[in-house]
Amino acid sequence: MFSFPGRPGPTLEETAEKCHKIGVTRVATYVSTMASFRFGQLKTMPTYDDVMREIEDFEEKAAFFAKEGIDFMFHNHDTEVACTFAGMPILQLMYANTDHLKFELDTGWVTYGGGDPVDYIHRFADRISALHIKDFTDGWVHQQNPRDPGGYKNMMPRFTTPGTGKLNLRGVLKAGVEENIEWAIVEQDFQNILTQKETLTAAYLNMKETGYVE
Repeated sequence: MFSFPGRPGPTLEETAEKCHKIGVTRVATYVSTMASFRFGQLKTMPTYDDVMREIEDFEEKAAFFAKEGIDFMFHNHDTEVACTFAGMPILQLMYANTDHLKFELDTGWVTYGGGDPVDYIHRFADRISALHIKDFTDGWVHQQNPRDPGGYKNMMPRFTTPGTGKLNLRGVLKAGVEENIEWAIVEQDFQNILTQKETLTAAYLNMKETGYVE
């Protein structure tokens, strides 16, 4: 669906065909021009026009997949919440200027970007296809791109097991239940202290303890 230099991606039609074969009803992109700038792939900050052209492209893709019975979702990072044009965060611009685009709302990145994930859940509820449950604690770390060891270093949150950091876990899950959102998916970009298995186990138990997940 998306192409990189020397690595042509599948067409929308090929992607839809593969989805139907394996029973997939959701596809997501985590790439945006502003995120590419934030994570060092782009050297020049995108303009308002760049962002709006991208939103138009996302909507075209989402409309195509909607006809195929597939949700095309955008997965946010902090930058789509923290960066604004005309006083409106990019994530809100995406919602306001599309009809078919769905959202895989990453609640941890929303929080890290200075937003309230509970508010976003309620305002975007009709187009949230899934929630990502991610948490972070005090401090930050530099993450080096392994393909560019001498290049740009990302300033990243110090991720931690959901329920042990700054995310309003109970509020997020409560809002998800109130808005009948089916999926709450644990995701942690890299480990803090616990192993991956320990993180998943602890995250599940912390989420179950709220009373809002089974």
